Amino acid sequence: FREEIVALIDKRLTGVSLWAWKDPRSSLFLELWKEVLGELEIPLSVVFVVRNPLDVARSLQKRDGFTLDKGFGIWLNYNVAALRSVKDTPVVFISYDRFIADWETEMRRIAEALDIQWPHEGAKLREKMRSFVRSDLRHSCSTEEDLRESGAAPPVKRHRRGKSSSC
Repeated sequence: FREEIVALIDKRLTGVSLWAWKDPRSSLFLELWKEVLGELEIPLSVVFVVRNPLDVARSLQKRDGFTLDKGFGIWLNYNVAALRSVKDTPVVFISYDRFIADWETEMRRIAEALDIQWPHEGAKLREKMRSFVRSDLRHSCSTEEDLRESGAAPPVKRHRRGKSSSC
């Protein structure tokens, strides 16, 4: 996997000063990514997106036919792996719900926390983000009460979304 990561970076990201990827499965390999990026002297920061476990489980149920219990297990495994791996790494936690509701405020908060300069071409960014972050692509928006009543195991139910929700 190490060689594949190096090849990916070399092929697609050489000369790119700021880049990101979104794939919850990569949380299982975050330690390896940290090692490779360290060897390549590429700084790493993590934006940890917290999403209601019931929404994740329902998404996996719809897409892959998984039971809710299996979806909860996947959510827990990925989150525990990611939390273990972000030790000694700059990390910003954001709420998925708040990001969908107001991506710009959340992105500005991320940029400030990670000392990333906000782009001067705000209109261009807003146009691109509007096509990318769309609430109509969301298939599930559960409340904390929905999660409590879902039958999820106690470690999953202890998830905390944050102060507000756009659901």
